[in-house]
Amino acid sequence: MFINQNGINMDKPGYWIYLFICLLPGLIVVCFVAADGNQELMAKGEMLGTLGIIVFWIGVVINEKYFKNRND
Repeated sequence: MFINQNGINMDKPGYWIYLFICLLPGLIVVCFVAADGNQELMAKGEMLGTLGIIVFWIGVVINEKYFKNRND
């Protein structure tokens, strides 16, 4: 069972899928668009990635706080 330091159970497959979806825009920009070495786009991709992580954690915290009794 994988539980991170905040005590959030990452065993639920939904969390991993959600994390992937949140990181996808940043990953696409960094991997494909910025492959030609465009620094401006690279920075935008990193920003999107960071934003994705923030959105992911907000979603996880909300889920843990308000939907903990749900069986999935």
